[in-house]
Amino acid sequence: MKRHELAVALRLPSFRRSELRPALRELEKSGQLVCLRGNRWAPAATEKQVTGILRRTPSGFGFVADDADPRREIYIPADAQNGALHEDRVVVAITRSIPGHVGAEDAGLPRERGRVKSVIERRRPLISGLLLRGPGYWYVVPDDPRCAENCRLRETDGLPPGGERHLVTVRLDDWAPVRPRGLEGTLVEDLGPASARAAQLTALLRRHNLAPEFEPDLIRRAPRDARRAADADPDAARRRDLRDRLTITIDPEDAHDFDDAVSLEPRPDGGWSLGVHIADVSQYVPMDSAADREARRRGNTVYLVERAVFMLPRELTQDICSLQPDSDRMAHTAQIELDAECVIQSWETFPSRIHSRTRLDYDAVQAFIAGRPPPGLDPAVAAMLTHMNALAVRMRERRLAAGALAFNVGETRCVLGADGAVVGFKKTGGTDSYQLIEEFMLAANQCVARTLAGARRPSLYRIHDPPDEGRFGELRDTLRALGHPLRRLDNAALNELVAAADNTPLAGVLTLVILRHLKRAVYAAQRRPHFGLAFTHYTHFTSPIRRYADLIVHRLLKAHERGEPSPYSAADLAAIAAHVSDTEREADEAENESVEFHRLEYYRRKLADGDTGPWPGMVTDFVARGALVELAESGQRGLVAFADLPGGWYEVSPERVSARGQRGGHTLRIGDRMDVRLARVDDRLNRIDFAPAGPVRAPRRRAAAARRKRR
Repeated sequence: MKRHELAVALRLPSFRRSELRPALRELEKSGQLVCLRGNRWAPAATEKQVTGILRRTPSGFGFVADDADPRREIYIPADAQNGALHEDRVVVAITRSIPGHVGAEDAGLPRERGRVKSVIERRRPLISGLLLRGPGYWYVVPDDPRCAENCRLRETDGLPPGGERHLVTVRLDDWAPVRPRGLEGTLVEDLGPASARAAQLTALLRRHNLAPEFEPDLIRRAPRDARRAADADPDAARRRDLRDRLTITIDPEDAHDFDDAVSLEPRPDGGWSLGVHIADVSQYVPMDSAADREARRRGNTVYLVERAVFMLPRELTQDICSLQPDSDRMAHTAQIELDAECVIQSWETFPSRIHSRTRLDYDAVQAFIAGRPPPGLDPAVAAMLTHMNALAVRMRERRLAAGALAFNVGETRCVLGADGAVVGFKKTGGTDSYQLIEEFMLAANQCVARTLAGARRPSLYRIHDPPDEGRFGELRDTLRALGHPLRRLDNAALNELVAAADNTPLAGVLTLVILRHLKRAVYAAQRRPHFGLAFTHYTHFTSPIRRYADLIVHRLLKAHERGEPSPYSAADLAAIAAHVSDTEREADEAENESVEFHRLEYYRRKLADGDTGPWPGMVTDFVARGALVELAESGQRGLVAFADLPGGWYEVSPERVSARGQRGGHTLRIGDRMDVRLARVDDRLNRIDFAPAGPVRAPRRRAAAARRKRR
């Protein structure tokens, strides 16, 4: 029925009919009613449907994870989204369920498909983009590739003088079932000329709803409230004094917030006593304080290339809560006892007071492990580092033997010059020093998760589900096409496959192919195993300065240690888990876009200066127009068009691992080496095109296979 028909059927008097519309909207938000075509309302039970967040891809299609069961994903084709945008909360009607085996046409896609019936909530009411003038109206071209529809401005008030080709922010109108003119909105902010670097970086912040600054009142109040809370320490009587223990921090060279410190002492039985000391942020940030509410909204710190958008105000992040060297600090300690074989025997957690002796960075520790100790290193610290490295190596060996995925995927960081522009690139991660701290943090997180699970009270976990049947089918087909068949899906088989290609160019490609088919790790209020780590119990406890989930875990752990009721209900934790999973995904996207922006700017300057290469690269993927080549130096990807390659028209394999030319039998494969030159930087699409600068070189493993065949 339409709304006026419902009013008649319900015999509502005229003075109460204004209450009907908000009541219907509330029932729609709760999933009990749906609004059909023609503004007719119906019970939700009349057809199979789910409610969830729509996540669109740059290709146009999207996915909706069911609110009731996040492991259930529904595929939404581009033409079935009914005006919904990325991150909108939507009601989806199921249009197709694929029974049995997933065929080639559905490889990698969820087994269910649907169409958006209605948008319950615009979770991104603001968009940024390029302001242009049409015939009699103004419109904005969104800069988010997941929003392919232009937005028309309903009003022209506030337009910047000469504002065409400015970057602006627009507040979108609420979703409506019928939108004859498409997206519409109101101009709220002029960011400046589209060519201005500052405007582009501000647009990135707006696009991801990131607030680089805190409200002035919070900046003033938060440090005062934190010190007052620290003085009224409810754990003072049981807080252990560990200030005489040799304790150090190891972090990136440019780090300013120190969440964790470590210590290691030998035991008489040949084992080790490992101390993982985490900043006691829960003591400085009381539950439901102004700082806590803002931290929850932000969810986590976001590390962009040129700046960090902190979860907590700067003074808390970099001073009050941080485990600064040569300072007494409150911490929450996980004391882990290991035997001589590095097997965890027992553990306990408790509030503590520590004094970090030395602040080290990963590069310095890596140099020490390689036999080049930094000058002036305390001999006691050097001795402890030697034991720590040996312990971490053994812990990692045991963890991998138990089935953890052994993928070391480092990151490429941008090195900035004095003007804030990129001057080069640096590979980080994957070294012995990183793995040392990683092993200790993994052990602490696992022990805390077991403590909370054993307490049988509501908690927050970090989970990682295995690939579903569709993803596994696509992964299996892709690996078979690469010449590395996978007969079973488990961690050991994946590790064996990557190990077999070790020290070959294909090793990195195989790792990336596998990672593309794995699900994201997320937070959940119910414990499930972590597929990648092969842990049955896992949570996040070790970074409460920069992750809100860890702060929640600290509060849950403290309540358990004190024998108090949980400060959060199961429903509270489910909502927090969903929220921080969303903010983490948003942070990852913003960080990746920040790197892409600065890399693109770097190569734009290269092109303007006439420095076009050649540079060594590797084929990593295929699209309809050509091969995607990734540069070894920077990780920048660009397109090499098939039209620029010998062989005429190319046909891409169904698994997208190879492309065969129609003339001369020329074939390209993922993993092939290719030197390329810079051909074009597309500012509108934020894309780079390369041109081949030499012959394609196949990985050595293919030549070796040919020799074995001849023998």
